[in-house]
Amino acid sequence: MGKTIKQKFFWDCTVASCSMALNADYKKTFQDMVNIINENPPYDDLQLAQYFAFKGYFYGLYFSPKDGEKKYFDMKKYIKRNKITISFSVDQPALLTVKSKHYKDDYHSVYWDGKVVRDPSQNFQDEQSLDNYKIIDWTPIIEVEVEDAKMED
Repeated sequence: MGKTIKQKFFWDCTVASCSMALNADYKKTFQDMVNIINENPPYDDLQLAQYFAFKGYFYGLYFSPKDGEKKYFDMKKYIKRNKITISFSVDQPALLTVKSKHYKDDYHSVYWDGKVVRDPSQNFQDEQSLDNYKIIDWTPIIEVEVEDAKMED
């Protein structure tokens, strides 16, 4: 597992979380995200999906976990009336959207490396338990094979 990368500003937790997910340098990740997404953070889920796709990762089937689910999570997506069930282990790395501990009615992005939560906030220890967070969304990050990824003008 990699190291915890701390955010530099109050609005860049997604950049730090993406840096950890890709085991990449914060400054390089920040610049890549600005170049690929064409704007500064914070970023929404569609922008993160665009960034990860360009980097060769699938990001996008997220869900909100229910109490008691521990080992595997099932997600159901309906596409043109066809039912698709995707199961993955909680050992799968993911970006988590959690309730902010600093700002009421706000959210924070953290990285789940498959074993511990790596919180980019300057105010928390590097490695945290899932039990320390109210998880809103859990979005797995899955490496995929990409052919000739190019930025379009």
